[in-house]
Amino acid sequence: MMRRIDDIIIRRAGAPDMDAVSRVIASAFDDKIVAIGGQKRAGRVVPIIVGSMRGEKFIAVTGGEVVGAIIVTTEEIDPVDGNVLKVVKVLGLFGALKAWRVARSYTRSTPKRLEKEGVLEAVGVMEDHRGQGVGGLLVRRAEARLKNLGMKTFGLGVKENSEAVRFYERLGFEVVTKYHNRLGDWLYMRKRI
Repeated sequence: MMRRIDDIIIRRAGAPDMDAVSRVIASAFDDKIVAIGGQKRAGRVVPIIVGSMRGEKFIAVTGGEVVGAIIVTTEEIDPVDGNVLKVVKVLGLFGALKAWRVARSYTRSTPKRLEKEGVLEAVGVMEDHRGQGVGGLLVRRAEARLKNLGMKTFGLGVKENSEAVRFYERLGFEVVTKYHNRLGDWLYMRKRI
């Protein structure tokens, strides 16, 4: 069912929302989930990663259903450190090692953030609600929060040839550099806020 954008409520995510945040974020990263052991295992790992991201989390809600989520941070994060035993329990030793290598490759390849830069770590919109403006609402809400926290720029990494590049350009982000890791070719985009 198509909903109007004014039916969407954006609010800060609380502890009871973390399962929904994880579900939405996992749905947006299907192509990367293969790298950490497939959909079923990822469904158990994504909540660990989402829980490790100490930042601002917002959700988009319509009709009582969480249809979108965004996570932004104001300082460097390492989604693997501190979670090794949890990930080993879910993926096994070799699966956890593979996930660690992918995560380490990603974090090491991503350009360093500027001083006073907030970073979009993850954003997702459930498939049935894509193309309705939900993602834009989430990004603008996160941007407003980052500005209130004193951040001067807003950065993000995006796969080089994805439709998301044009989405972020429409929101005012510009490509500042390219980089590569185990997940492919990426662009780092940034905007002043």
